[in-house]
Amino acid sequence: MIVLAFDQPKPAPIPVPPTPVVDRLDGKLVELIDQPDGEPILIWPVVHEIVEAEHPADRTRRRLLVARLLCRLRGLLRAGKVERVDKAHVRLRQPVKPPTKPAPKPVQNTPSVPFPTVVPTPTFRGGGQYCRVFDA
Repeated sequence: MIVLAFDQPKPAPIPVPPTPVVDRLDGKLVELIDQPDGEPILIWPVVHEIVEAEHPADRTRRRLLVARLLCRLRGLLRAGKVERVDKAHVRLRQPVKPPTKPAPKPVQNTPSVPFPTVVPTPTFRGGGQYCRVFDA
């Protein structure tokens, strides 16, 4: 008789966070979109400049490259690296500055009162339909 030990349940695999795919065209897009003064730039001249630098063999490859560049640009827009200014212009997204907290107000020291602030007569006024007044 053979006795086998029970298998312990295996822990669930830890999900791997998706890593952003960085294409060589992403770097070219970001390099051409980056303006020192942060001015928006037209999309199509950037796309055509990259396509001309790639020297596609024929018209079909040129169209495929244009489509791929537009797809990569859309991915950069969704990732938040590039922001659309209007329909035809984009620019690199500026880093967001964390909001500054306002300075705390200094605590004001009130002068001491020469007379007590508690009323010497025991009076209690409650709210609602049952209002009772206790006078001594």
